Amino acid sequence: MSVSIRKMKNQDFSAVSTLSAQLGYPVEVKDLQLRFDDLENNPEHWLGIAEVDQQVVGFIHASKYLDLIEPTTVQIIALVVDENVRGKGVGAKLVSAVEDWSRSIGVLQIWVRSNIKRDRAHAFYQRLGYPITKTSHKFTKIIE
Repeated sequence: MSVSIRKMKNQDFSAVSTLSAQLGYPVEVKDLQLRFDDLENNPEHWLGIAEVDQQVVGFIHASKYLDLIEPTTVQIIALVVDENVRGKGVGAKLVSAVEDWSRSIGVLQIWVRSNIKRDRAHAFYQRLGYPITKTSHKFTKIIE
């Protein structure tokens, strides 16, 4: 299976919406468009697409992460591979593309968060050389 990686485009939103829903994070195409407009030309974000036979089979979103106390890193914010091709190297190619981008902007540390229930994802990241370095809780408040 030949996988190609490229930057995300507007015409990918239907596939990205479908993939995101597979992972349990449904998002409407119109919302993707609004968010993409803010991210597309931002040099601190990288949005990639994986294709097989010109069909979108995965996507990744990474961002430069600035912190006062810790060194600047890149965070993998989202990574989804179509359930029909998981385990075939698509995710590894997407992560590799982010690693290349991270090097190109001079950031040599990458981190990713993964829900505690996603054992397959944890094993995937560990195989790629990302050890578990922290366990934490997330607290969210909607302000009006």
